[in-house]
Amino acid sequence: MREFKRLFPTKRSMAPQLLAEDTVLLGEEPSVEIDVSSGRIRLTYRFPGFYLSDDDKEIEGELHPFEQVTIATTGELVESGRPRLPSFGRYLQIPRGHRYEVASVHCDDPVEFEGVLVAPAQANVTDAVEEHELEYDEAFYASEQPYPDQAAVVSGPYEVDGYTNLLVHVCPFRYVPGQRHLTAFSTVEINIDVSAVGSDEDDLGVCDLVDDMKAYGNLMVNPSRGIQESLRLAPPVGRSPLPIVQVGPELLIIHDDELREPAARLAAWKERKGIRCELVAMSRIGSTVSDLKEHIRARRRPVPTLGLPRLRYVLLFGDVDAIPTELIRDNATDYYYSTSEDASEVGELRFPWLALGRIPVRSTEDADAVVAQIIRYERQPPVESSYYQRMTFSGFIQDSDLNGRADRRYVKTLEDIREHMISLGFDVERVYVTNNPELVGHPSPEYWDGTPIPQDVLASIVDSPVATRQLLEATEEGRAIVAHRDHGLTAGWHEPPFRQSHLESVSGSVPSIFYSLNCQTGWFDIAGGKESFAETMLRIDAGAPSLIAATRDSHSYLNDDLMRALFDGMWGGVLPTFPDDATASYPIRFNRLGDILNYAKAYLPVGQAGGQASIQDHFEIYHVIGDPTLELWYEEPVRIRLQSWLMGAPSPARSLLVIRLSSVPMGSVVTVWYGDRLVKRVEPSSPFISLPIRNLIEAGALPQSFETSAALPRLPRLVVSFKAPGCLYTEVRPQHVQRPSTPVAPVELATPVRSARAAKPARAARPTRAAKPTRSAKRAKKPR
Repeated sequence: MREFKRLFPTKRSMAPQLLAEDTVLLGEEPSVEIDVSSGRIRLTYRFPGFYLSDDDKEIEGELHPFEQVTIATTGELVESGRPRLPSFGRYLQIPRGHRYEVASVHCDDPVEFEGVLVAPAQANVTDAVEEHELEYDEAFYASEQPYPDQAAVVSGPYEVDGYTNLLVHVCPFRYVPGQRHLTAFSTVEINIDVSAVGSDEDDLGVCDLVDDMKAYGNLMVNPSRGIQESLRLAPPVGRSPLPIVQVGPELLIIHDDELREPAARLAAWKERKGIRCELVAMSRIGSTVSDLKEHIRARRRPVPTLGLPRLRYVLLFGDVDAIPTELIRDNATDYYYSTSEDASEVGELRFPWLALGRIPVRSTEDADAVVAQIIRYERQPPVESSYYQRMTFSGFIQDSDLNGRADRRYVKTLEDIREHMISLGFDVERVYVTNNPELVGHPSPEYWDGTPIPQDVLASIVDSPVATRQLLEATEEGRAIVAHRDHGLTAGWHEPPFRQSHLESVSGSVPSIFYSLNCQTGWFDIAGGKESFAETMLRIDAGAPSLIAATRDSHSYLNDDLMRALFDGMWGGVLPTFPDDATASYPIRFNRLGDILNYAKAYLPVGQAGGQASIQDHFEIYHVIGDPTLELWYEEPVRIRLQSWLMGAPSPARSLLVIRLSSVPMGSVVTVWYGDRLVKRVEPSSPFISLPIRNLIEAGALPQSFETSAALPRLPRLVVSFKAPGCLYTEVRPQHVQRPSTPVAPVELATPVRSARAAKPARAARPTRAAKPTRSAKRAKKPR
């Protein structure tokens, strides 16, 4: 049985406009109010109620009548074998160079519940194939010790994408396990004092990144900039921030010396797209993990005399034999190449300041195949419109004790995401299997949390061979996203079965992006040169131009959180936003796979309190297998018309290169090339660009002979390129116009083409695909 327990607020804690009989308006989800005054932040949490659901477990032959305690949209407090209770987590922004102190925590409006045996947390459950033994701390369940000992835990500060954040977790319960007595609070108030301190010598103006990933604000209660002014605090004493002057490459490709040619081909394509890129051979750096960390961190660290490095992405182009990975405990990880420092102890969380990926190939042939697939995906995406609406969700309803209740969250997670994606007009295919042959006919089948499994989900369950065939067909047809939740092996997915042996029969050339969230499928350091599932998928023609997978065993519940956050990173609204659900939810800028993974990892400490070691493992083992700058297609690409002319003048050196665009989407980049040489890079703010040829000659970008020509010469090697997020790559050769009688004027644009995705409203209803709405047309939400 599953029952909602209402925590009726008292008149003292209710908003003035609410009367006691109006509590139904509060719904089931919590809310948080934030008040910022001089040097103090006050957070007020309100919890309308919680769910209790039966979850009987057998321990040493005895059935224990456990109950799950859950609150909608919150995470959990997870300590192995101890009661699993809801925990509301979010980041709280404070100014850089400031200290904080928790002044007070006050819990109000208690409601008592007797005879509740709260189910134990499973902190060590993984998605490995082996069965998990129930974690149960018998001694703790017999104790009279109230749990948890604090209603609120504040940690940090953490540097998360240019924000300085505290992590605040609130558990509105106090449980005495020996008495089976549960106290719930409908209101929790926290007061945090903030004051300035001297800035760190190493803290050189990284506080506001130019390339702001606005989506990270989805995970905060106060994402707006200007927090220091709101607190009315003076700037911290110390070194002033650097001017916002960016230098160096945006993407650093570190390659195996033997793979320079395919790495250079990929770098040339990224430059055409407008991403500043630099190649570095591993032999120039050294041969050890320490050498590689030192090189990358030095390139990322601000230089006082120059400014802020542009570096945001690092691609390791080569296998672990040539470019070493790091072994920490039992984890193979490249993660700390993307951080400013290593973690000093188990459970310490270091957030990335770079997005990282690895193309783990040994041979030039395999490297060529991977590069070709990346370029084809970005430059010549599928022409079929329906491709951009097609997704496949593959999952396992595990019911090992055959009681009609799922043991894991696999399919519930996928269905929660699927509901959101269907509302956006996507066609999401289900490929589900179960190990309980009687589940479909069970009188009351349930998900892990006691909610009923809908009939349409049960109707989609198929036998394993049928599911494998469906996955093969989906891979050959191509999907915008293929997502998997279940156990994993180095050879592939456990259920539904989808292994390397199946990939051998895949034909076609339409790509798919795979979110392979399970155990081991990204194990890129297998001894003897063997490939993992992810490596094979990266290499085959109809596979993935890049994908996300884990190098070792991964925590099951954290995988569910990671999957939700991956989708929220592109289609905001999967995760709830606060202070309330009217707060705008933003997607990750540019839709680049490495940024999406970093965002999803940043959500993990929000979704789970306690269990820091498991979160640290997830930071370390999940990787982009492929290109971290891969731009994912979130909808059918927009085609921008690009035109260009060489406008003659009495002296050719006084000629102009004129460029015209039909629209200027956010993030647009125009590049001018003379052969393989980059002549000019422009981030236009207007559809009309005029470049003097003399400046290009003086810069050495065009031959000096051009200046002394008697007439405007033909330049067949001159090319103008255009790229913007969500738009097709376009390039043209300029037309020659000798001494025009009238200049070319800019075009007056009609209704703008989709220039950028608007913020996504959280949990907002969307029109159906039949109406062909643009997903950027949203109902108004409160901006941050």
